[in-house]
Amino acid sequence: MSVDKAELCGSLLTWLQTFHVPSPCTRPQELSSGLAIANVLNQIDPSWFNEAWLQRISEDPGPNWRLKVTGGLDWGTD
Repeated sequence: MSVDKAELCGSLLTWLQTFHVPSPCTRPQELSSGLAIANVLNQIDPSWFNEAWLQRISEDPGPNWRLKVTGGLDWGTD
């Protein structure tokens, strides 16, 4: 089965827009910060993706090159 990446991205954006989050995504470029997905995860399971976890997601990675490379999410820490 062939997967059309543009169609999958469009479906993800449509799904994300069904949640009322402070940073909604309307374009694929807006997915790179991870803010919208983080806010959705917080709504789906606020006990695991709690406010403390959510506050660690930053739109501006500053001078941290690892965060810039990973699009704002530092996978190496908890």
